[in-house]
Amino acid sequence: MLLSKKRILVTGANSKIGSSISKTLLENNANLILFYHENHDSIDILKKSFNSSCESYKVDLLDDSQITDIITSVLEKGEIDCFVHCVSLPFSLKNILDLKWENFLTHIHLQTKSFLKISQLIIPKMKVKKYGKIVSIISTSALGKPPSNMSDYVVSKYSLLGISKCLAIEVARFNISVNCISPSFIETNLTKVLPSKFKEISLNQTPLGLEITPQNVADTTFFLLSKNSDNITGENIVVSGGQTFH
Repeated sequence: MLLSKKRILVTGANSKIGSSISKTLLENNANLILFYHENHDSIDILKKSFNSSCESYKVDLLDDSQITDIITSVLEKGEIDCFVHCVSLPFSLKNILDLKWENFLTHIHLQTKSFLKISQLIIPKMKVKKYGKIVSIISTSALGKPPSNMSDYVVSKYSLLGISKCLAIEVARFNISVNCISPSFIETNLTKVLPSKFKEISLNQTPLGLEITPQNVADTTFFLLSKNSDNITGENIVVSGGQTFH
């Protein structure tokens, strides 16, 4: 299998997208380190099915010291070959004029600061062995016209996209790739708060007429972590059925 024995860290592994990514990687013989925040039902299912191939940790990614402690512990057990960052906070659904700067900072902290913190901890060993693959899950909301009343979320995704591209340039000479995936609307627990017509409008604007699913993101992630993507870095792959051209 393409990911045989690769040790991969997945953040947000309890989300619908994170769970789909994790399951797909496990099915391809990867060994996973799963980070989750609260609900661990999907984690328990994965561990029951792939017990010997995954370990899980409850982590508050807004707590820098907790990240350091857990990553340090994980690295004592072995190197991390790949890293998938798949986290997000609930949408505030507030007008930008009603938000405080702290709202933006919290989103940016979760999306971007935690990504940087984890990268700074795991990349030194990747540099030594001259191998590593990193994938950030972004969103088409950070491409083209942004949706209304989601500015804190959108800004954080822009910042994650930017730092991922900067990182790609600076670690490429060590044979470490950094890529992004931007899906359009996907029905998840996060998007349940959106108006019911949002999904219908999104699907109507999709030329292929197909609903985007967590599995679509998982398959793209698998590709970017596999040997088939060895010559790709700094890219943002859009998974939108043609709704967003990039």
